[in-house]
Amino acid sequence: MPVLVVVGTLVRDALHRDDGPPLEDWGGIAFSLEALAAALPSRGWVVRPLLRIPRGEAPRVRARLADLPMEVDLAGLLLHDGPMPTVELRYRGPERVDERLLHVPPPFTSAELVEAARGARALFLNFITGFETTLPALRGLRQGWSGPLWTDLHSLLLDRDEDGRRSPRLLPEAAGWLQLSDAVQTNEDEADRLRRSWPPAAPPPAPSSAPFPGPFRGPLLQVVTKGAAGASCATVPGFRPDPASWPGLRTVPEPDGPPGERAPRGAQPLAGARPPAGLPPLRFRPAPSLPQVADPDPTGCGDVWGAATFARLLAGDDLPTAMDTAHRMAAMNARRRGTAGLAAHLRATAVEVGS
Repeated sequence: MPVLVVVGTLVRDALHRDDGPPLEDWGGIAFSLEALAAALPSRGWVVRPLLRIPRGEAPRVRARLADLPMEVDLAGLLLHDGPMPTVELRYRGPERVDERLLHVPPPFTSAELVEAARGARALFLNFITGFETTLPALRGLRQGWSGPLWTDLHSLLLDRDEDGRRSPRLLPEAAGWLQLSDAVQTNEDEADRLRRSWPPAAPPPAPSSAPFPGPFRGPLLQVVTKGAAGASCATVPGFRPDPASWPGLRTVPEPDGPPGERAPRGAQPLAGARPPAGLPPLRFRPAPSLPQVADPDPTGCGDVWGAATFARLLAGDDLPTAMDTAHRMAAMNARRRGTAGLAAHLRATAVEVGS
């Protein structure tokens, strides 16, 4: 069966609201894994999480992953001696006002990424903490594996102070990160910071276009989530929604480009392809009309959305259909709190509204 590798961080969420005691549950990549279990075809895929887990938590983590309603390969669980990563989230009404990240595990090396991706059909990378891996390590992965890569940049665009508090930041070496991904996901605020991360000498994109000035090499697809309203997307000319086709759509780097820009082995460029001068304008796709939620919880909605979109593309959906399913699943995620039993909830409610 085809294997999808999922790279991220399993964290312990502590959600503090002004209407009651804190809720504690598994969070972070748990939202993505639950969404994949709901959105991937019920038969035919194996999901291989690459996670760094504290030794003392390993039995509980293995049991939780084994409960997911999909085939899970646990070979990517790497044990270490540190504590469990914890994310403290404080909300005032629907708005997040404070986030702290405690106990960051070591990043994955290129060797660990390549080993996890061995034989894999696709890879989903979600920067839950922003410290999952480094740019050199991701370049190392791309030199040893050429499959389709979806990246949620998320916490790469967050700083962290000595007390663990998160704050917005620009992304150093933004072009390097983007050159390695086939599909890139951000929310609106992150997209704005990504746009401003470009060096002053680089030509700015048109106001209506994606926040990636050109010329550059990759990505093929950019999505920007807009909360309950929906999401926007942009694709390169000739884009095809089947992720299996993405390696063949990558542009050709200059022969004298630095090693990090060389095409991955096995990538077949389009005839005469050159680095595109930016992406075309973003196209907005509104979320389907759904019943309003009295007290929505946005925690994990972006993680659910990205995983669901990629899963449905892997399942053969076109991009609009995949995005619509992701809209519905993210909306259903907002109707409940925590990740326990989330996959069954997402699958049932997605079917109810017509996915």
